[in-house]
This record gives sequence, C-alpha cells and structure tokens, in this order.
Amino acid sequence: MNIETQNRNDVIKPVRQRRNERQDSYFLEKNRKIRHLSVDDVISIGGIIQSEIRRTLHPSPLPATTSARNWKSVIIHYIGLLISKPLQMPFFSYNLQQESKDVTSLPHHIPENNNEKLIPTGIKEHPEYVRENNIQTQVIHKREKRNTNNIKKTEELIQAEEKDTKYSLIVDNIKYKIFGHVDTLPPKDKELIKILKDEIKSYAGLQEKNSRKGIESLKNQARILEKLRADASPAVQDNISEIITSLHNEYKSLKVEIDKKIHVVWIAGAPPETITKYAKAYKAAYPDFSFNLWIDPNAFAAYEFNSQLKNVALEHAKSEVINSLTIEEFNILKNKEQPDDVFQAKLKTLFETNLLKSVLQIQDAVMNYAYTRGILNFSDQDRISFLKEILHYDNKKIDKFKEIIHKNKIKTYSLNDDLSNIFGQGNFHIHDATMLPDMKKVQYKQRYQQELILRGNYASATDQLRVYILKEYGGIYTDYDVTPAYGKNIYKIIQEHSINYDFLEKEHHRRALNDEILSVISKEPSTGIKNKLPEQDRKRLSVIVDKIKKLDPKDIFSPIDTMIIRDSMVMSKRYQYWGKEKGWNIRANNNFLATHKGSKVTDFVINRQEIAYKRLLEVREKLRDTGNIAQQHSDNINSLDYHRGDKKTEANLVVSGVKHASKKRKIKKFLKT
Repeated sequence: MNIETQNRNDVIKPVRQRRNERQDSYFLEKNRKIRHLSVDDVISIGGIIQSEIRRTLHPSPLPATTSARNWKSVIIHYIGLLISKPLQMPFFSYNLQQESKDVTSLPHHIPENNNEKLIPTGIKEHPEYVRENNIQTQVIHKREKRNTNNIKKTEELIQAEEKDTKYSLIVDNIKYKIFGHVDTLPPKDKELIKILKDEIKSYAGLQEKNSRKGIESLKNQARILEKLRADASPAVQDNISEIITSLHNEYKSLKVEIDKKIHVVWIAGAPPETITKYAKAYKAAYPDFSFNLWIDPNAFAAYEFNSQLKNVALEHAKSEVINSLTIEEFNILKNKEQPDDVFQAKLKTLFETNLLKSVLQIQDAVMNYAYTRGILNFSDQDRISFLKEILHYDNKKIDKFKEIIHKNKIKTYSLNDDLSNIFGQGNFHIHDATMLPDMKKVQYKQRYQQELILRGNYASATDQLRVYILKEYGGIYTDYDVTPAYGKNIYKIIQEHSINYDFLEKEHHRRALNDEILSVISKEPSTGIKNKLPEQDRKRLSVIVDKIKKLDPKDIFSPIDTMIIRDSMVMSKRYQYWGKEKGWNIRANNNFLATHKGSKVTDFVINRQEIAYKRLLEVREKLRDTGNIAQQHSDNINSLDYHRGDKKTEANLVVSGVKHASKKRKIKKFLKT
C-alpha cells in the first residue's frame, strides 16, 4: 500500500466507522421503539377478556372476530423518518449508507441552532399535498406558508440560489477557493488538498458524469471537504460550505427517468373490487404507464388460513384461563358478576400469558409442518393438509376452505379484462411474485414465507416484494388503495370549504372526500361514506365535489416528476397538524415509492431488512422458552415493562388480532353501514 492510499484511508476510515456506528445505533433504537408495546398497550386487551371468556361459557352462533395487523416494514419506515425532515428533496438515496447527514449523502451545511418550527404559529393555510394517500413532490421551504404562491416563490428562490453555486471545481483553483491567499498549510490539510485534487481530476476525466462512478467521486470530494472543515477557521468553513453546496447541486443534477410502470401487490387472497377505481385514478394521472398486479398464486387462502389459526389460539387461551380459575372465580364470570381489581389483574395476566403461549405453539406447529413439506414452496394445498392432518378438520370444513380458494382465484384473474380495458391491451399484466429473481434466493424466500405462515403479516411480506419489484423493473409502487396526489386546484377548493382542515385531517372526512373524488374520476358509484357525516359537513362536501366536477379530469391529480436523482427513491409524505404549539408533523410512508430499475437504494433497503429480521429472529428464539414467559408473568405486574423488553416485540404482533378487533369492527361498521 503506497503512502497516498494509506493517507486516504486514514481520512476516510474513521469517518466511515463513526458514521456506521451512529446509523446502527439509530436504526436499532428506531426498530425497538416502533415494535415495542408499553405494558398498558399489551394488557389493554384485558378489557375484552371477560366478554370473550363469557362468550365461551355462553356461546353464540356469531364467529370470533379476527384481523391482521397492518404494520409496515421497520426498515422503510426508518427511511421515512430520515427523509421526513424539512429538506429540499422528498427522496431517499442509497448514499445514506455512506453518509447520514443528509438525504442526498453529500454533506449539506445546516447550522446547529436551526430549531425553527416548520410553520409559524397562527398559519392560515394547510400544506400542499397533505392527504395520507397523496404524494408530496414539490420543493418546500420551511419558513414559508404552505400555499401555492409561496411554494412557487420558494422554488424560484432555490433555483436562483443553485444557479450561483454550480459545480466549478478544478485542480488549479480548489486551494484558493478554500484557503484564499494563504500559502502555508498544516501538513494534514496539505495532504487532504492533494487527495481532493486527485478526486477532482478523476471526476473531470469521466466520459459520463451521470453515472455511479460520478456519484462516488462527488461523495469522496464531499467527505474530504468535511474533513477539512472540521478544524478550520470560520471563514474557511464558510468557503467549504459553499463548495459543498455546489457539490450538492451537481449531485442533484445526475437524474434518470423512472420506468413507466405502476406496480400493485396483493397476496393472501383476492384484491377488493375497488381496485378498479384506484386503477382509473392512476390511468388519469399516468396515462403512459402500464399497470402491473403482483400476486402469489400459492397463497390465495393464506388470509383465511391464518384467521382460523388465530381463532384456534384464542379459544385455546380462553380454555387455559378458565382451567386456571378457582370455582369461586369461575362462578363470578359465569354469573356475570363484577370482579374486583385483584381478579381483574389476574385475568389480564393469565390471558396475556396464555394467548402468547398459544399463538407461539400453533405458529411453531405450522412452521414445523411447513419445514417437513418444504417451506420455500409451502402452498394452499399444504394449508389444506395441515387443517386436515393436524387440526383434524372434517370434510365439510375442508370443502368450505377449498371453496374460498376457488373464489379468490376466479375473482383475481377476472380482473384481467377489467384492468386491460382501463389501461389498454398489453398495458396490464398479472405477475407471479414468487418468480422474482430475489425470491429465488433462499433467505429472502424464507423470510417472505415466514411472514405469510408464521405471523400472517401480509403488509410486511409485501414490504419485501415491493423492493424486489422496483429493483428488477423500476417504476412506481403503490398500495392498491392509495390515490395519486391531488392537483393544486383541488387543494385550493378543499381548503376553501374546510373547517380546521377537517377534510384534510379528520379520518372519516378524508375518506368520504376521497371516496367521492374516486367516484368522479372512475364514473362508478361512491360507497356512500359521506352519509355518515353530519348534515352540514355533507353539504360542504357536496360543494367541494360539485366544483371538482367542473375541472378538467386531467387537473384532478398531480403526477410526480418522473426524473429522479440516480439511485434515489421518491416516497410519499403525510402532513399532520398537531396544533399551534407543535405545528405540522411530517412523516413519510412507504405506500408510494418510485425509483429506476437497478437503483442502489433497493440494495440498501434489502440489507437493512436483513438486519431487522436477524433481530426479530433473536427475539422469537427467546420467546420459545415458555417457562421463561411464565416466570416473567409471575412477577409484579408493574415491573413487567423492564423484564419484557424483547417479548413486547413479538407480543405486538401476536395479540394485535384480538386487541384491535373491536376498534376495527367499529370503524368498518361506521364506514360501510
């Protein structure tokens, strides 16, 4: 190794090591915060325990309510948190892997005391592109009100500033640009300048700067400049900050066009009929794009299968609780007497313990069966065999289960004609997600199957698939029920007729508005969500919809800019108003992603998924020791938060079907009746 290489490594390695340590620590912390439940959260399911046990003692013909938690991938949510800062570009770059200070990876100087709120107190406007299902693609300056005129003015200011800070580094001028007329430099700075000159020369000699080599060269220049800035005088630091800004702008100019494909994933059953409404919305927003529906033909019964397993686990847990009670305690429940606080606490603890143990036991039984049958190719036929051989379903139950598979197949493939009519012949395709190249890799396929089989977590399974799809084909991934971004005129109309942003912030109001707009664009009847709104709110909604109907359909939605920075990913943003004290909260969501084919950002996401799944595997291995679980639950209930740090991760997944069933049932009833 020559001296120059050694010096370069001396500069880069410590920076990279500290950066990786910060990223690993931040990632794991976010991972834990997102997944863990508090003690109150975990035992809050106790509120329905008594009614569930009484239902067992006094059965009714109504089936138990089950549901699957729709939690998103920790990894992409982590990325979303990173880009939810008020930065100038709503995209995520794989270069976070190398540099954590900014989304683009190139150091971007921001004063440490910059703690200004996103929006001044008393603002009268709602941010552009605020709906949960809409995509934020405009450049937003955090000191301005979020209205159309200010966004336009901000864009012009930023563009004017960027014109003055274009990349103009050459070997002959770099020393002067940094240090001015200073002739004598410390040995350390002199060596860094030499390395920087070599990197500038390398970049200038590239035939194609809009390439990965070009990106790497710009990153190297930025790292060296950051090293120079660390111990420099204020004047030199300002000079370096200006140079880094020019690097930043050069980097943002290295753009490529995303592939003209829209991807939607639906696994574990058949897509809802409303998918055609959303498809028509995307046809209006992206008329030149093809529409691709990704399914798993081996998992048409996965949702029904896991629902029945949850039922089995729930019934077993209730039986175990009943068997643990004394005669006196049993009679209290049977006679519907009000139990005292001590008995209440005992019920909660017993139910939580037994439910967790029951779910783990049945999950292990399914996984062991899957391994004997071949987990990588576990299919609906294997699910039928499990129900028959392990749970001893009779022929009547098996036939009913098979009928569900048949109906889901018919319903899915019948979409071929409907969606082909919307997008045009040859522009709609149904794909087998299991045929993706990354799904041929054993560790990836096994993780996917574990989500389907072990936890019944279809959202997490699709979180994997969406990244594999974008890596292989590029384009736009969207959840089936996410509309394209509304146009500016739409937001103007909505704001004019909203009260405290209700049609942009309140869930039922947002859904009712979205339902009506989809009806306008698809020319299909709305589902009538508006009928549950108060009369005065329905009148305001009617005014909004009437005005929207007068617009050109092309102006209803606002497509994203399909030219993106190489190896970056566009994500949706959600603005939530948290009151005058906290202002606007911005968070990213992985329900809408866009990148080009082969983008390195996908490799970064997949790598982070690897880390998360290793962590989750460690957690679950600890949980398999049922004796340990019982011991933990025998402690004082107030001390469980400390002891159950790891267990809460899995508990969040396994009890969600019970915990959220009542709430979800109420919401569905409110929206659909």
